[in-house]
Amino acid sequence: MECSPTGSGANSCPSTHSCESTSGSTTFGGVCCPRPQYVCKLPREQGNCGTYSNRWWFNAKTGNCEEFIYSGCQGNANNFETYKECQDYCRDARSEPQCIQGTALTDSNGNFIICGGSSAASTTCPANHYCYYDGTTYGCCPTQAYTCSLSYKSGASCGPAVTRWYYDSTTRTCQTYSFNGCDGNSNNFATQQDCKDYCRVESCPDGGEVWKEQNGAARACTTNRQCPSTHYCTPVTTWTGTVYQTKSLCCPSKNFVCSQPRDVGVRCSSTRISRWYFNADSKTCQTFEYNGCEGNRNNFASQKSCQNYCLSEACPPGTVVAKDGDGSRLVQCSNPGGNGRVSGGCPDGYTCYSSPLLDQNVCCGASTELQSLCPAASTPFISALSLQPMQCTPNVDGACPGNFFCWFSTTTTSVNAFYCCRSPDSVDTGYCPPQLVPVPGENGAQYKYCSPSAPLNDAIQGCGANRHCQFSTNLERYICCGLESDVRLPNVCPPQPANLVPVELAGNYRTCNPYARAGTPQSCPDNSACLYTGNDNGFICCRVQLGSGKS
Repeated sequence: MECSPTGSGANSCPSTHSCESTSGSTTFGGVCCPRPQYVCKLPREQGNCGTYSNRWWFNAKTGNCEEFIYSGCQGNANNFETYKECQDYCRDARSEPQCIQGTALTDSNGNFIICGGSSAASTTCPANHYCYYDGTTYGCCPTQAYTCSLSYKSGASCGPAVTRWYYDSTTRTCQTYSFNGCDGNSNNFATQQDCKDYCRVESCPDGGEVWKEQNGAARACTTNRQCPSTHYCTPVTTWTGTVYQTKSLCCPSKNFVCSQPRDVGVRCSSTRISRWYFNADSKTCQTFEYNGCEGNRNNFASQKSCQNYCLSEACPPGTVVAKDGDGSRLVQCSNPGGNGRVSGGCPDGYTCYSSPLLDQNVCCGASTELQSLCPAASTPFISALSLQPMQCTPNVDGACPGNFFCWFSTTTTSVNAFYCCRSPDSVDTGYCPPQLVPVPGENGAQYKYCSPSAPLNDAIQGCGANRHCQFSTNLERYICCGLESDVRLPNVCPPQPANLVPVELAGNYRTCNPYARAGTPQSCPDNSACLYTGNDNGFICCRVQLGSGKS
């Protein structure tokens, strides 16, 4: 590509290239040459010919030059004849910080700006950016609010144009545009679902779309019983066209998403997209070619996001699995429901859960480092896709999922950014983990006992969909736990005497006959009474609710 070495006019280079003069002139006669920062992060490419030779490439992940077999043609510029040539060229090419969305800021020489850690060269990120650590490198990444406020940018031509998605902040919808291949901005997504998840367009807290009726309307709910068995009821914020509105809708469980088969979708672009899906049989993430539109939610931008999401299948919304030091293996535990002191291996800040999808126990929660982003007795909402805390825009309705608030953090973990923090309104009772309550047993029993190894639908020892078999430290037995909206039926018992709650039978109210003799099928269990509810439920059995954590 020809260019002007002054960088003026239409003949300028993409940010990945610099204009080098071929005639000594500073006004014309230049060509766009790739910068080392661009070349040295390209993947290894063998090419497709048959004249093989040993070459060297720079592995940006390891920071080292490595040998590979080159086929003799095609490939890319990250290809050197000798180790020394590779080292000399890529010596100053810093690893690119892997932002959750968009690319990290660079200086005028194309070097990534260092913003954190112990480096003396570190600096403060400018407005609309925050300092992000990807596990290897610090960098200044665009904030979620900034990305979703940008207009789309077609970018510079450096190959065939492709169809991409951007968030339109005026209509609050995700739309398509033609991307020229280089530069542009961070409001640039491979799929409509990626756009919706990141900018939270009718998006569920853990990603995915709400359940919709045949007429296209989202199904409203007050309990999980009003949702399909594959979904759960949770607050979701949507844009009505004039205002934000938060109401409870049915969102897909991670178990449902990760159990769906691979779906290549329908063709809506000139090129296919390489994506990843979770294979529930092999319990691994595998790649496939996606046609660009429709398909299902078991569709991820990278192997890492696929693994992050589906390995956290058992975790409540806003929490994720714990991994070992190098992140290659899950931390396993032996006592679902216990805390770090008794759960057989969970670190501080995590609780042991039984994962039906993975057929093992996992630790769910947030690291102490991430917990420091929020005030005392609160924890951040951790994205199951990125394992990073959810950012938010202050003083905006629906900026965070239900039961979370937007908090300004100034910790060294992530400087000067807003995060969604959980309202500190729940504690560990010793029966179920925080945010969960015991599932009542049959015939008025306070608890439903279970086996962590039993299938969910096991009538005797299973807990059912959206429920978990957890170890109660108070009872020293496994019991079924779930969200209160799922576990407990609406309380339709008379207000007097106080503290009455319904007795359940097979997930419904236990009906009764007030004139039935004790011990007959139409009578109520001990410690309960047959009372008239004053509504369509007629007479049901009601009992006195015990103290906190024991109902």
